[in-house]
Amino acid sequence: MLTTNGKIALVENLEGTYAVIDVTDPYNMYEIKRLTQADGVGVAPQTSEFTPDGKYAFLIANGSPSVPGVVSVLDLATLTINKQIQMPTGCRPHAGDFSRDGQHFFVNCSAAASVAVIDTKTQAVVQNVMLADNVIPRGVITR
Repeated sequence: MLTTNGKIALVENLEGTYAVIDVTDPYNMYEIKRLTQADGVGVAPQTSEFTPDGKYAFLIANGSPSVPGVVSVLDLATLTINKQIQMPTGCRPHAGDFSRDGQHFFVNCSAAASVAVIDTKTQAVVQNVMLADNVIPRGVITR
């Protein structure tokens, strides 16, 4: 998955890293930084989304059976991860999307049949919505 805000692109790599690429000139793109677990990237990165205000990117990591899934918060001004938001027990997230007003970030919990709701201001999970009939959510899109 590659996500861009027109200035940088974030690319999840199979080895568990994120490449941060300068895309301001499409004919002269280059990697600015490589983010690893030592920087705060979670296990098994899946995708990322830029906050509507352009200050952060939320990096979604699926985790593993022994390591919980997380959403790492990348500060776009410094290109450093300043927080890891722990997902609910057994979540195993794959995707997420922001509410129209940008106040919440919704993350699918494929192994828990739920959707986690993150308050973007406090950068914390504020609710875990259980889904009927134990469905397995694979993604989240809000419009």
